[in-house]
Amino acid sequence: MIRWQHCFWGMSAVVALACHDDKRTETGAGDPAVVSGPIVNGQFETGYAPVGALTAWFGGQYGGSFCTGTLIRADWVLTAAHCLEDTNPSGTRFYIGNDANNPNSGTFYRSLEFKIHEGYDDRSLENDIALVRLQSPVAGVPPIPYNVANLNPYEGQEAFYVGFGAVEGINETGSGVKRSTSFAITRVFQRVFESEYDGTGTCFGDSGGPALLSINGTQSVVGVTSAGAVGGGDPCRTATISTRVDAYGTWIAGKLNEPAPNCNTNASICACADACQANGSCNDALCQTSSCSQTYDCMVECGANASCQEQCFEGATPEAQSQLNALFTCLENNCDPNMSDADYAQCAQNSCGAQAQACFGGGPVATGNDTCDEVYDCFVDCTTDACYQTCYEGGTADAQQQIDAMLTCFDSSCGTIEDEDAWVECVQTSCVNELNACFGEAESCTLTGGSCPAGTACYPTTTEGFNGCFDSAGKPVDAPCNPDATDLECVDGAACVGLEGGGGICARFCTANNQCGAAPCDFELTGIAGVGICGDAETEPPCTDVDADGSCADVDCNDNNGAVRPGAAEQCDNGIDDNCNGQTDENCGSTSCTDADADGYCNDVDCNDADPTTSPGGSERCGDATDNNCNGQSDEGCESCTDADADGYCAPADCNDQNANVHPTVAETCGNGVDDNCNGQIDENCAVNPQGGSSSGGCQGGSALPLGVAMLALALILGRRRRA
Repeated sequence: MIRWQHCFWGMSAVVALACHDDKRTETGAGDPAVVSGPIVNGQFETGYAPVGALTAWFGGQYGGSFCTGTLIRADWVLTAAHCLEDTNPSGTRFYIGNDANNPNSGTFYRSLEFKIHEGYDDRSLENDIALVRLQSPVAGVPPIPYNVANLNPYEGQEAFYVGFGAVEGINETGSGVKRSTSFAITRVFQRVFESEYDGTGTCFGDSGGPALLSINGTQSVVGVTSAGAVGGGDPCRTATISTRVDAYGTWIAGKLNEPAPNCNTNASICACADACQANGSCNDALCQTSSCSQTYDCMVECGANASCQEQCFEGATPEAQSQLNALFTCLENNCDPNMSDADYAQCAQNSCGAQAQACFGGGPVATGNDTCDEVYDCFVDCTTDACYQTCYEGGTADAQQQIDAMLTCFDSSCGTIEDEDAWVECVQTSCVNELNACFGEAESCTLTGGSCPAGTACYPTTTEGFNGCFDSAGKPVDAPCNPDATDLECVDGAACVGLEGGGGICARFCTANNQCGAAPCDFELTGIAGVGICGDAETEPPCTDVDADGSCADVDCNDNNGAVRPGAAEQCDNGIDDNCNGQTDENCGSTSCTDADADGYCNDVDCNDADPTTSPGGSERCGDATDNNCNGQSDEGCESCTDADADGYCAPADCNDQNANVHPTVAETCGNGVDDNCNGQIDENCAVNPQGGSSSGGCQGGSALPLGVAMLALALILGRRRRA
């Protein structure tokens, strides 16, 4: 089936996530490859029989475990959506037992069908929840009930986690064995919750497994392990993000063909009593009642407790949240947090009086006649904060509210993303409604081609029914392509389709059979109503192109190396026929390149031309965290190394293997007199008086995107949107 390329999906509004990539994969015919990856520093678990492993089977051969699931009914398993997105029921079985590495140690149950949440987003992991229906019920194993009670009151309590994942995330070893551990639920959000790593946590392969908690005297599944928060070093020594099961109680009940949770018979399912509706559903937005000033006072009383501040903010009305974000953005842009209390208060009064008035009263914010679009055009010419403020006050009340909504969305959905291109992509997909409210809805392009500018191609976005024009390599129909590439490869009107034997091919979008010649228009390949892919491509590929470099194997003299193909530039002194013309290093004179370390490789192919032991023909040396053979990887093929502090870096590359906060990729900490990043220097690039801390002049809340940066980014966004 078609595998949509992942260049247009936004990040989570809660925290930047690094998905535990524990889906099963297949690297070749009959060659199963399972990402090995268990609960970190947990204990071996022989109980909790309803918690089992999702296992892969290829051609009748056992491929091991790849995720975890929980039996919530005799024939239904609750798990994560990302575990199933590239999987099929026929190749998946649910294992009941304690050691999935030993297929004779337990019982396997065939899966009948998958139910993946319809709103699942594989980039942000939003709605990361799914169900597996088994072909036959599991006998003798009592299911664990799923929780429907509102989880908010349980923040701070310890949850019990069970899974079949890895013990560490660098080499991803130890998976397939059931383990368990306990750690606290530190922050509860609308649809997910976070549990900080405190010496124990989850890892690759634990995804889909349960977070268990006693609710009203019954141990229930309150969370489904989804991902780990972004961090340096071992990715499994970071916070765990779990999907809140209570937020999906109605969805689960619907798939099980059971009555939905009803607040009229179970008041605990709503965030507050006022949220319970006559039909039994919850409208938790009715629980957000705090005004801007009340929320501000609540946040001040929290001190530096971020979790407390977030709870205060989530209790505010949408209008109050918008007013607070406007105030915090203004304070951050204008007032130095290291000022004295008196100076800070004076700065706030002089620079942010309008925002303070909106929050605390004392008169309305100045308004004008400009639309949101006109306010933005005014922003474009600004170079000072005073200019931004003047533009803002020139807008109508509606325009100001629309600008506030955009900035709030930018901060909440994409505020943790540092890369500019990734941030723009996130805003473009996560804040579509806010952008459209301000600038008018952009016209959706036509997937079958003809409506995008040269050099771009029409492709679906996560906004239902909206397609956008994006940069494309422009490969023609029937050309080989890489279905896992992060950028578009095919010409406008086509998409890269994954082939059953590996690789991919550019195939035409279609809306009717007569557009595909003798082949049918396969509407199942896209999942988009009325749009399909010409179906002959999947069964009759024109050629084999293993390395997906655009050259078929019959003319590619090395179809396992994407840098070697007809038409490639000849690289001198590497002993390789790079352009497949039957000659090696042709047109290379004795002085045609620089080879500073005299290792026989020119500096254009030698990734370190100052080290004769590092070159494309070198051998990888374990433990030095260096790409010795210039293949873009470090320490590949190394089975073990000394990593005493378990930070994911081996000695001697780790200059202090007794301190997990010291390793080659950690950020340098100023003023501690330690070489934190093992580069031989101490406190490099540190200013004499680095600024930090927070003002004692009042709670400033979470970080908001600076207004000037937001407007600069908007210029980039609009340039791309208007091109459609």
